[in-house]
This record gives sequence, C-alpha cells and structure tokens, in this order.
Amino acid sequence: MRYVWVGLMVLMLGSGLAACGRSTSETPDVSNRDASPIAQAPASPASPSVTPSTATSIKLGSFSFNEIYEIGAAGCGMTLWTNEENAKPSGDRRFTLLSGLDENSTLMKINDEVVRFRRTEASGDTFYGQFTSQTFSNEEKGITVHVDVTQGQPGEIESLSIPSGTIKVELNGESVEVPVIGDAGC
Repeated sequence: MRYVWVGLMVLMLGSGLAACGRSTSETPDVSNRDASPIAQAPASPASPSVTPSTATSIKLGSFSFNEIYEIGAAGCGMTLWTNEENAKPSGDRRFTLLSGLDENSTLMKINDEVVRFRRTEASGDTFYGQFTSQTFSNEEKGITVHVDVTQGQPGEIESLSIPSGTIKVELNGESVEVPVIGDAGC
C-alpha cells in the first residue's frame, strides 16, 4: 500500500509517537500540481510566523493538523516544528516543515505561500525516507532549504523522535535559521 506523505506523529500515552497515514485511495489526486490545493493555497491569516534567528524579509509560516489534511499532505515522512510549538498539546501544534517520501513532497510556508520543494542533496543516516542532512530547492522561486537533524529514539509505533535540528532558508541573498525538533515515521 502506498502512502502519500508526511509522518504526522501524535504523542501517545505521553511517551511514544504514532504516525498518521492516509492511503492514496483516500487522498485527492495531486498529479496535476497546477490544480492541487498546494499550488492554489491562500495565505492563512491564522498561520503564525516562526521567529527567525535574524531579522530578514523571509517570513516562515506553519501548518496546523487541519491544513495538512486539507492539502492532502498526511502520511509517511518527517515533520519538524519549533521549540515554542513543542510546549503545546500535540493536537494544537503547528508544523514548520513537512517532508514526505515522494519526490517533490516537501512543503513549507514561506512569505504566506505554500511552497513545494524537491530534495537536491542528502547525506548522513537514513530513516523513513529522510536523511540527517538534506537540502531542498524550489528553483522557480529561488528558495533553498537546508535541514540538519539529530536522530532520536524509536517510538512505540513505526516512528522516530528528532530531538534537535535546524532549518535554514535562503532566498534572494538572505537567510534565516530556526532551531527545530520533530519526528518521522510511517
């Protein structure tokens, strides 16, 4: 059975993580990227921005659980969020980066727009279709994203914690870097 992407992990019993998945029979057809909800996603006024480490014109947004399902982005892969989001109950958490198993399945909100990326470089340990060091690119928009994470302990159900990491976004000669944590699984 093929899963669409992104390992949304839900804290279970306060100690483990479990991946949420959706089969392709339950997921909208996203083969036509121009007609997909991602290509047409409006800016969400309820989407708070992520606080960058330096002041730039790059505004990082985030996704709620509902938004992830609305755009058909649930499934196997990796989700990352800021340390501030970690203090919230898992159902209220907002996600900074979603990275699935399929090519061109990595998503972020940048400057109030949902942006799709493809992986251009990867190194380090591999887990659930991800690597400890990855670079993603959207050549059309001129955006590059570098992701470095530390693998943590396995969860209860096909998952792995990510206790620390960074996301660095480069656009128009500027960059912003944020510390993140997260999980991966299927």
